[in-house]
Amino acid sequence: MEGARFRHTAQFVRWRPERDPESCTYAQLERPVDFRLADVLDGA
Repeated sequence: MEGARFRHTAQFVRWRPERDPESCTYAQLERPVDFRLADVLDGA
């Protein structure tokens, strides 16, 4: 994820028959590690 969208093209192969579409939300996705670019480049 990048913000509220997929970073690359997403392809959905199938839908899980035991799940309702409304039960699948962004809240289930893991949050990526957040960092400031200045903190990473500070040591360079």
